[in-house]
Amino acid sequence: MERTQIFDLMSELKLYGMKTAYDEIMATGIKRQYEPPHIVGDLLQAEVSEKQARSIKYQISIAKLPLAKDLDDFQFAGTPINERLVRDLAQGDFLVEQRNCVLVGGTGYRKDTCGHRHRSQLHSRRQTRPLLQHRRSRQSARDRSARRTAGTDRGISHPERLRRAR
Repeated sequence: MERTQIFDLMSELKLYGMKTAYDEIMATGIKRQYEPPHIVGDLLQAEVSEKQARSIKYQISIAKLPLAKDLDDFQFAGTPINERLVRDLAQGDFLVEQRNCVLVGGTGYRKDTCGHRHRSQLHSRRQTRPLLQHRRSRQSARDRSARRTAGTDRGISHPERLRRAR
C-alpha cells in the first residue's frame, strides 16, 4: 500500500496523531530494524498522545478562564480602589517583611486567583524566595537545635528535654 493511500485511510478514520507522526516513526523503525508490532505500537502511542492533547486543549477552551491581565492595564480612575495600596502590595514587600496580606471579598471575586497569580509573578521575577520554604528552614533549624540540646540531659524524659531546649 502506498503512503498516500495510508494517509487517506488515516484521515478517513480520523487518526491525525498517527498521520502526523507516521514519517518519523517509520524512518526510526526502518533505521533501527524494529519489528512491525513495535512500529504499530509507536503509531498507536502517537495517536493516544494526540487525542489527549486535543482533549486538554478543548477543555481549556470551554473552561472560559479569565484573560491574564497586568496591573498596568487596570484602570483605577472611577473606582473606589486605592491605587497606591494595590501597587505597594504588587511589589511584594509584605512577603519580604513577613507580613500578612488579607484579600476580602464575597464568593466569586477571584481572591485565590489573585493570590496565586501574584505569588507566581513574584517568584518568576526572583524578588523573594518562597515563604513556606523559609518557614520550613527556620522550623527545621529549631528542631535540630532542640534535638542537639535534648541529648545533653540524659536523666530527663524526652518531652521535658524538648520543652527545656526551647
